Parts: sequence; C-alpha cells; structure tokens
Amino acid sequence: GIQIIAVSHPTPHIYPMRDHDKFLADVNPLFKKYNVPYYDYTHYKEMGNINFYSDPTHLNQIGTIRFNKMLIEDLIKDGIIAN
Repeated sequence: GIQIIAVSHPTPHIYPMRDHDKFLADVNPLFKKYNVPYYDYTHYKEMGNINFYSDPTHLNQIGTIRFNKMLIEDLIKDGIIAN
C-alpha cells in the first residue's frame, strides 16, 4: 500500500492565521485516528519572507524550491521516504 501524509504549506508572516487553530482542532483527531503523519509548516519562520510568495497564500518558484527541499529533508529524516 501507500502511506498518506498531510502537509500544511508555509504562509507569509503577514497572512492572518486565525482559522489555523480551528483547522488543527478539526483534523488532528483524524490524523491520530488513522496514523497519518502531519507536517505543519504554516508558521515556519524561515519561509515567512514575502519574497517567497506570489500572493498571500501561494509560494512562488523560489519559495516552492526552498519548501520542497525542506519537506524532502524532513521526510527522509523521519523515514517516510528513502534517501
């Protein structure tokens, strides 16, 4: 079979995060119930620079490359994917 993971991508520091706590309250029980690893980069400080975004919710090409590298490194570190 395949392993499912859940990921929340980074957002710039200027983006309001008022709904994120509600989202987490809704989904965390499901992730735990079904043993789905969750990687939450929403508040990741290294990705908060507005220059990594094409708009308030979408990474641009530079941001995407940087984020993908971080995510892959974390997935390898946690044994989700092989190096």
